[in-house]
Amino acid sequence: MGSSEVDTVDKWITELRDRDFTVRRAAAEHLGSIGDIKAIRPLIEILEDTSEYQIVRNTAAEALVKMDSSAIEPLIYILGNRNENIREYAMKTLVKIGLPSLDLIIYALENGNSNIRLSSIIILGKVGDIRAIDPLVNILSTCNKELFNEAVMALMKIDINHAVNRLIRMFTDADLNARGIAARTLLSMGSASVLPLTELLENMDSDIRYNAAETLEKIGWKPENEFNMIYFLIAKKQWEKLASFGSMAVNYIIKLLEDENADIRMEAVEVLVKIGSSSVDPLINRLGDRNIKINVADALTKIGTPSIMPLIKMLENKDLRDSAAESLIKIGIPSIGPLIMVFIDGKTDIQEIVAELFVKIGTPSVNALIGLLENRDSDIRMKTAGVLDKIGWRPGNQGEKVNYLIAKREWDKLVLYDYTAVKSLIILLMDNKHQASVTETLVKIGIPSVEPLVKLLDNKNTREIAADTLVKIGKPSVDALIKELGNIDSDIRWEAAAALDRIGWDPVNDEEKVSYMIAKRQWDYLDSFGSTATVPLIDIIQDESWQIRQIVAEKLGKICDRIAVLPLIKLIKDKEVDVRVSAVKALGEIGDLCAIKPLVEILGDINWKVRSEIIIALARIGKSSIDPLIRVLGDNNIKEYAAEALVKIGEDSVKPLISVLDDNNVRDCAANALARIGISSILPLINELSFGKNQQVAANILVMLGNQSIEPLVHVLKDKDENVRRLAAKALDKLGWIPGDDEEKVYYLIAISDNNAVISLGAASIEPLISVYGDNDPNIKNILKEICTRITKVAFGRIEKNTDNTFLKDPDVSKLGVPMKNLIQIIIDAESYDFHKVERFITYAVNYIDKKHLNKNIMVRVYGDRNKLHPNIRNLINNIFTDLKYM
Repeated sequence: MGSSEVDTVDKWITELRDRDFTVRRAAAEHLGSIGDIKAIRPLIEILEDTSEYQIVRNTAAEALVKMDSSAIEPLIYILGNRNENIREYAMKTLVKIGLPSLDLIIYALENGNSNIRLSSIIILGKVGDIRAIDPLVNILSTCNKELFNEAVMALMKIDINHAVNRLIRMFTDADLNARGIAARTLLSMGSASVLPLTELLENMDSDIRYNAAETLEKIGWKPENEFNMIYFLIAKKQWEKLASFGSMAVNYIIKLLEDENADIRMEAVEVLVKIGSSSVDPLINRLGDRNIKINVADALTKIGTPSIMPLIKMLENKDLRDSAAESLIKIGIPSIGPLIMVFIDGKTDIQEIVAELFVKIGTPSVNALIGLLENRDSDIRMKTAGVLDKIGWRPGNQGEKVNYLIAKREWDKLVLYDYTAVKSLIILLMDNKHQASVTETLVKIGIPSVEPLVKLLDNKNTREIAADTLVKIGKPSVDALIKELGNIDSDIRWEAAAALDRIGWDPVNDEEKVSYMIAKRQWDYLDSFGSTATVPLIDIIQDESWQIRQIVAEKLGKICDRIAVLPLIKLIKDKEVDVRVSAVKALGEIGDLCAIKPLVEILGDINWKVRSEIIIALARIGKSSIDPLIRVLGDNNIKEYAAEALVKIGEDSVKPLISVLDDNNVRDCAANALARIGISSILPLINELSFGKNQQVAANILVMLGNQSIEPLVHVLKDKDENVRRLAAKALDKLGWIPGDDEEKVYYLIAISDNNAVISLGAASIEPLISVYGDNDPNIKNILKEICTRITKVAFGRIEKNTDNTFLKDPDVSKLGVPMKNLIQIIIDAESYDFHKVERFITYAVNYIDKKHLNKNIMVRVYGDRNKLHPNIRNLINNIFTDLKYM
């Protein structure tokens, strides 16, 4: 640097003390541009002058930044100034200088006073170079609370992830103090620490796991999933909660069996035991791991029963066999049952291992092994006896002695134990290996063998050998076989009969003959025994063979014994159609009233043959069936068949059917039944039409009955009830009826209220009108007046009727009170007249036409032998009529 430049620097340094702040600022700016280190101290003095304008101090700071590294150390020095404002300017300047100041700041951090260290921490945080991380971490243990917090903030500013990783390494340091500081720092860093800390939950060191969990808990972290929770609980040693995760936690807990901490290993075993069966398979998979197999075996033993079958399976593994066997022995009594199953079903080499386990378990195995002496496999029995011998067992009673002798195949000794031996030998009768020996022994024992052998007839598999053995025993078997002739099973009956044939037995009475014939299925011979066959047939009425059930029902029907009714009733719901048909038919043949209700209940049978037979049966039973059948006419499922039965019963059903015509639910069905019954229904229906409450329905049914209803309906046209006459007329219309004469025509016209037509018929209408109405009805009286006015002639007896409607023949005027004003002639046939009608008419004429008019205007002509005319009539007409002639 030349002298002129030096002079210039000095000049600007001098001007730093000028009274004018603008000059000072300019001087600072020029000194920064020149960069002469001579200016460092004066510029720092500006920074240290708290009374200086801020703009000047800022310019001085900028000038120092432009200097070389010579400015750094002085700036660091003033970081120790007590004045916070001065330190603040120094820090800002050093931050602007940046990386060149890093090494000296780190040095100051490690060696300066508290102010320098605090400022250095802040500067390092703002500079943000990762080289500052280790120094910052290293001072954490020597910091007061303020420095510690600033250091944490600085680390987070520089590179939080880098800082966290450094702290995690410190967290796993052997130095417990370092771990504590790391934990404290990570806690301060909050969520940034979570992930690395959760990874520490899996650390092999239980203390590190615990500290990590504690720190996470303080941060406020919650496990995000079940697996995080499991690691957390392991770290926290919260064993009870851990056990609640069951199978999900097992593999994680098994890892703890390798933990360096013996207490942890012990707790892991206990948790696995609490989890129970879900722990077994994973533990079994680790049974071959030398490092943990003792703990694994301990856990499996404590788990107990759930471990047994997996451990037994491990007996097949030569490498794991000893460990598995040792655990099974320790488990003890609970292992015996499963070992028994393996002993029965296992391979020979496994059987031998299991046998040795029984011996080692000892006395607790005995009861289960005694049970195996009755096993169907003779080899198992033999091996079991051998194991019991090794244990030192001796039979405690006859049953055990018998089973032991059978297992050892010492057949001759068994004869001494008769009934006790039979019970066990019977079980072995189907053992092909020893069947001959067993049969021979049973025959030797004799009578005690009979009942158990008879019971074996129930089993298809043992029936033949049992029968053969009974035949070999001979006569002592007879009584028991006779009883079996009545067995419910037809095959057993047959086998018993065949065995009796082979023994040479013959029936001695009718009961035995019937039972034998039933057993031999010689059905045709039963008819001759009558009721003697009833009970034996009832005894087999539920035979498995439907053909036999069907034959039994048929035979019971022919016998007609009432004690068969209830058994037959049970049979009418048999699954086989032919059986149901025969049972129903039999009930009909017996005719007992008890069968009615059950037969009605099954009228809806799906098979038409059964339904048809039910109808026939109910018809056979007769009147007593009617009410139950009537009651089910409203059942849509069976009403058709109930009606059919009622039709078959016939006339007796009519009145009950009519009685339900007012029921909407059964009306149509009852009506159809009445129509099908036919002529027997007509008069009761006419009566219902005339007097009942179902007049319209009765009329409709009469129409359904056709022409046979016409005559009774014509008679009903004369009924006093207008509605009854009208219904009868409508019914006759539907039947296509045409009146046969004027009288019928008049009654018909009256019924349909065609008064004009009635009047038009003149004389023929008088008597019907009087018969139906009398002459008290004002309307009818007027009609009668009009008709009577038209009457000119009246005839009594066999007088040919004139077609003229003014001609009235044989009238009965006892109820007529209307005069025939235009009457001119009375004709009487003396040989055929009706005395009372003539007498009443003359009396009527005198009373209503007037005697004078009769005497003066009416002629009387008497035909035939006048002597046949009653004297009273003769006197009357002689006294009243002037114009009288005997023709």
